[in-house]
Amino acid sequence: MKYLIGIIFIINSETHVEWRTINTDCQNWWKENAIVVPRQNPKRMENRYVILVNHRPVMGYICRG
Repeated sequence: MKYLIGIIFIINSETHVEWRTINTDCQNWWKENAIVVPRQNPKRMENRYVILVNHRPVMGYICRG
């Protein structure tokens, strides 16, 4: 079964959704392709990690399947 995943990239403090067709379910794709990097010195109210897909920061994903 094919799924459609929308990856929410962060570009210059704005979000952009990039849609891709994948051959596995979205959750497994995300686990295999998203890299979690701890922030060195997070500011107050800032996440303690950054998530990257293809070396670009992302906010999350949307799944249609």
